[in-house]
Amino acid sequence: MTRQDGRSLSANVARYRRAAFAVGYRSLTSAVIPHSSFARKLAFVTLVDALGTGMYLTASALYLTRIVHLSIGQVGIGLTVGALVGVLGTVPLGILADRIGAGRLYIFIQLWRGACFIGYAFIGSFGAFVLVACCSGLADAAMPAVGTAVVAGAANDEERVDTLAKVRATRNAGYGIGALLAAVAITIGTRPAFLVIVATNAASYFVAAAMLMTMGAWSSSQAASRRASLDLRTHPKYLLAGGVNAVLAIHMTILTVGLPLWVADYTVAPAGVVGLLVALNTAMSVLLQARFARRASTLSGALGCWTRCGLAFGAFGAVMIGIHLTRLVWLAVCGAFAAVILLTCGELWQSAGSWKISYDLADPDRRAQDLATFQLGVAIQSVVGPFLIADAVLRGDYGWPALGAAVLLVGVLARPMIRPGGFRRARSRPQHDAAELWWRTRPARREAAHAVPGGPDEPPREEAYD
Repeated sequence: MTRQDGRSLSANVARYRRAAFAVGYRSLTSAVIPHSSFARKLAFVTLVDALGTGMYLTASALYLTRIVHLSIGQVGIGLTVGALVGVLGTVPLGILADRIGAGRLYIFIQLWRGACFIGYAFIGSFGAFVLVACCSGLADAAMPAVGTAVVAGAANDEERVDTLAKVRATRNAGYGIGALLAAVAITIGTRPAFLVIVATNAASYFVAAAMLMTMGAWSSSQAASRRASLDLRTHPKYLLAGGVNAVLAIHMTILTVGLPLWVADYTVAPAGVVGLLVALNTAMSVLLQARFARRASTLSGALGCWTRCGLAFGAFGAVMIGIHLTRLVWLAVCGAFAAVILLTCGELWQSAGSWKISYDLADPDRRAQDLATFQLGVAIQSVVGPFLIADAVLRGDYGWPALGAAVLLVGVLARPMIRPGGFRRARSRPQHDAAELWWRTRPARREAAHAVPGGPDEPPREEAYD
């Protein structure tokens, strides 16, 4: 090969590298960067929030046991009590969001979380830990509903699911980066190193609140209803959808509790592979969430996402029992990676479907309360799920196939259970989503009840939603 041929080859390689980098950069930005300016700012706020949270979640168990000197049992009890307080406060905080505006409550919650983690830096007893865990649990439980209301309100109907997907991808990226940063402090292992993690997490919440203020989230926040109050007359189909979502959302508990314990203790795969599985889940969540969410642009598509989620969980249960039965290390490792791929696909489909269904079918005049009610099942599942996985699934040879079959059944039945007789869309008002049209026309239908056969609460019959 001549010198000229060598230079030509080097130039071609460099050109291909630049092209590959450009393609990768465009793919990454399209996966995590929303379209609108305000949504991009919200995504950056979410990144700051998630960086601190990812650092603390990675080091929390070690901090509480090694630095605060709590037992594992005390940590479990404190976190469970905090989660239960969060469950009880979810709906009341949703009502408050409807009264003062979701954006204002979002800022309050960020400040409240920052104050809670300042408290975490000074706890020295089990009682103090339970108190701070209850305060933190209350704020953490309200975040999904209030955050969804704020982010979804920043996008139009066509971009709402895509925006929520990209904000979630950004959050997962922040968790991953935060976990890597926490590894440095964990390696050092001293009390000051762990306190840096706690203080950084607290600071991230204060910074997020300040950014929200500068973005105008406070002044632009509009209360949905000044007369908002506790109202349990949520549409039965909406409550049913929330229950289905809670079952499908068990992937969160499986990833953090079930999968690591099963791979490490019940298979021949090396325990070190667990970290790689979590990293794969994070990478898929960041890169593929927006792509998976495209199917949920309509209510029918969102229900289809839930069906695919159920199918993925059914296959996941079969693979999990398979890696337990095999004695071949390489096959167990490959099966573990296949299991986490199926679990992550189910997670992405569940999230995409839940955004469209929960937002579109909520009452527009009390949307934050309805979103909080929808998330209530997930909060309860986060409390019950670890006990279910530990006591029922991990102790039996057929626990995983049974769980997979149950979630599969719920996912497949989601469409026939929720769609018939549910919310409808009138042909004369195509610009409104199904739930908004239904709720906003209720007063007029009440006034005309004497002239309308079937009463004021009979839904329009022109056309079912897509």
